[in-house]
Amino acid sequence: MVQLADSTSGATIYYTTNGSTPTASSQNYWEPLYVGHTQTINAIAIAAGSTSTMVTATYTIGASTTAAPTFSPVAGTYTTAQTVTISDATSGATIYYTTNGSTPTTSSAKYSGAITVSSTQTLEAIAVATGSTSSAVATAAYTIASVLPTPTFSPAAGTYATAQTVTISDATSGATIYYTTNSATPTTSSTKYSGTITVSSTEALEAIAVATGSTNSAVATAVYTIASVLPTPTFSPAAGTYATAQTVTISDAASGTTIYSTQRMALLRPRPRPSTRDRSQ
Repeated sequence: MVQLADSTSGATIYYTTNGSTPTASSQNYWEPLYVGHTQTINAIAIAAGSTSTMVTATYTIGASTTAAPTFSPVAGTYTTAQTVTISDATSGATIYYTTNGSTPTTSSAKYSGAITVSSTQTLEAIAVATGSTSSAVATAAYTIASVLPTPTFSPAAGTYATAQTVTISDATSGATIYYTTNSATPTTSSTKYSGTITVSSTEALEAIAVATGSTNSAVATAVYTIASVLPTPTFSPAAGTYATAQTVTISDAASGTTIYSTQRMALLRPRPRPSTRDRSQ
């Protein structure tokens, strides 16, 4: 039941329910109105020869609610720009949307095709259909965060005879690098890179780059094998020409080394025998 009232004492209220403008010839209000279906009531008040401004009230009875719009792809964090489509399960519904965080209305942009989201952005949308109540507002927040380049090591991974001073760098300005030396996957809780790292024994370095607004880089790995070069073996007695057989010892300054050797025998060319002529002289 709908009640009509006016604050002016003694005023008479007139109303219509067919969309027309009420006058003093319209239906005189004297008891609550029963509204059993969707209907618009227009009303005026008249007192002492003065007529009020018309007021309007629309009552929607039994109208279904339009389904809320849906987004594809769904909201989330992506490393590249996304082409977003908005759809609605209510046949014939019209979709209106905003991209600035404001609540959409029928005065907002009308959806007519896919929307390119190339930076972090929030889409909001409603669906409107004739004979139905407008849908609830649907929201989808997209975070576009590019992937950072993988860190690089200098010198490159490999086998070295001496300890190495390793630097880690990243192509993205302002990126923070985190690293490990125990083969564990680095995270932002790992050691923060702040200067060169001395690798004096065989070791695996792993690193990631992190920057605000970007996706963490892939893990970079560099394995350094430090293998010192053994001293050259020495012979005693030293190489040379001797009149008698020699007992040769081979030694190395590094403790615990195993020495392998080969032996080459010098072939002595026999002296030519003198001819008969030479012997007769």
